[in-house]
Amino acid sequence: MPLSNYALDTFVAQKLSELTAPSATSVAQEFRGLDTWLTTFVLKTIFNLSLPQDRAALAFALLRRAQAAIEDYDDACAALRLIVERQKTVSQYFRALRKLEGAIAMLYQAYDFARKALGIKLFEQDDGTPYQRLNLLYNRSRHTDVSSLPPGHLHTVWLQNDGIYMDGATLRFDELEDLLRELGRIAERTSTGDANNV
Repeated sequence: MPLSNYALDTFVAQKLSELTAPSATSVAQEFRGLDTWLTTFVLKTIFNLSLPQDRAALAFALLRRAQAAIEDYDDACAALRLIVERQKTVSQYFRALRKLEGAIAMLYQAYDFARKALGIKLFEQDDGTPYQRLNLLYNRSRHTDVSSLPPGHLHTVWLQNDGIYMDGATLRFDELEDLLRELGRIAERTSTGDANNV
């Protein structure tokens, strides 16, 4: 039996009844070699490259997380499509949320590894860039005290048609997709041996 809008919003997740046309679009199909990035990197390393161990470790960290982030985002998009079709709304919502949180974690960790290795800054505190809001989502989803959520909130982060929300910030799906594409392009170059760009 389908739940009413009131039941969805009150007992499952804030604003769930408004999730009717999510704009999330898979980016996995843009990376045809996604499933072979790690294998390709290993073979290129064995036969063509002489990477120092610290660079190889960074490459593996980036490749693993890039692949996981893109795959998790693809799975989240599939779950969101089922929500729109009103198929298993509750279970698909939590599947989408879990996969998006996983994509955010893998994406942020990849950027953070690169930031530390290259000695660069991704963002300034509270600058409002997608990198800063990605960091905020990553940290809030991991460290929030759920007993201190505002009234009417069942979750630290929640989904709406245009993106992932938390108190005080949003990361739109198109912004998240741009970050995934950027990391995916870095992973493609790394996989094929253009490791100087890692």
